[in-house]
Amino acid sequence: MRSIWRLKGEVDIKSDNENFFFNFSNDLDRMKILQSEPIFIKGKMFIITTWDPSYGYFQEQIKKVPMWVHFYRVPLIAWTLIGINWLACHVGKLICLDESTERMSRFKYAKALIEVSPDQELPEFIAIDGLGDCCPYVKVEYDWKPKIYSRCKVFVHETLYCSGNNKMKSMDMKDCGVF
Repeated sequence: MRSIWRLKGEVDIKSDNENFFFNFSNDLDRMKILQSEPIFIKGKMFIITTWDPSYGYFQEQIKKVPMWVHFYRVPLIAWTLIGINWLACHVGKLICLDESTERMSRFKYAKALIEVSPDQELPEFIAIDGLGDCCPYVKVEYDWKPKIYSRCKVFVHETLYCSGNNKMKSMDMKDCGVF
């Protein structure tokens, strides 16, 4: 991570098998990482956010995430920025295209980085009207799909602390023997 982020100071990394916790020795490094775009390692996105132990795992609810999306069976007439943007808007907001899609040098599929929100459904197919029988739909594939909490309309949070959790029980931490 140190080489990916090009840090000036040290970073201590801990994990609980689901989450990673980063402790930066340099405040400027920490601010730089918190303000940067999410990173992808081996096709998995790392969402970096601040953490406060009194809040549980996440201090803020994650409302939007960038995802690489592949569009297969794109009609040649749609291989334009307008056409790819039209496909992308069925998933979310287009951020950018990969180099081969931008140069239109690979027609097997179009690949786009799209900002997705949990209120929008992630389609598997996008219907195309007006082209006859040649290409009635575009197939949509995702490198990964984030878990969406439909009741809360967020991507990542602990169910225990969910405001929509009717089973949530209020209790003083002293009652649990924590303090």
